[in-house]
Amino acid sequence: QYLRVTMATIKCKAIQANAGGGAIDTLHEVDVEVAAPVGRQLRVRVHAVGMNPVDCKCRAVGGLAGPVVQFGYDASGVVEAVGADAKFFRVGDAVYYSGEINKAGTNAEYHLVDERIVGRKPAALSHADAAAVPLVAITAWEGLFESMRLDASGAGRDADLVVLVVNGAGGVGSIAIQLAKTFMRARTVVATASRDATVAWCKKMGADHVINHREPLKPQLDVLGV
Repeated sequence: QYLRVTMATIKCKAIQANAGGGAIDTLHEVDVEVAAPVGRQLRVRVHAVGMNPVDCKCRAVGGLAGPVVQFGYDASGVVEAVGADAKFFRVGDAVYYSGEINKAGTNAEYHLVDERIVGRKPAALSHADAAAVPLVAITAWEGLFESMRLDASGAGRDADLVVLVVNGAGGVGSIAIQLAKTFMRARTVVATASRDATVAWCKKMGADHVINHREPLKPQLDVLGV
């Protein structure tokens, strides 16, 4: 039996930006009201948020989908209240997720989110680490398994593939390397990087080889025999 809490609207602090967009100094702290969750919504007490390039782009132009001025997509926190139709989570569950571009963002102490786009926070990750995962993980997954239509079953049907991950030390690249190597069980994962620190990072993520993306790629791949 799920514990359901139908608390009234609560007030909290949030970070918002001018609706017309602008530099980072347009960000300001405000008091906002967060409604009680309805339907399949969760109200989450936000412990950490992630920052991605899209956050900066949205702030600069004033939003992607309407006059939304409270940005933020990635978040990690604890469920504080659930809607009457919620099925997957209960009060006290630690969760992480990437929100929706047409709704108030996660840059607030409390946030409403549909439970169908929420996952359970891995116990091994802190809230700060978990908040860095959702958007880049979704992007890597969609790239490999939706756009490229590689096998997403985890059964190793594409284990004979060689996967090339360009910019392997970036957020999306870091997750793509791990998905290719440990989930797909690809025979060889080649990443690109150009600095000692990023080369080391790619190898830590599981890349078998790292080549320099500041040089032509094909000759380097030919040397590797892949």
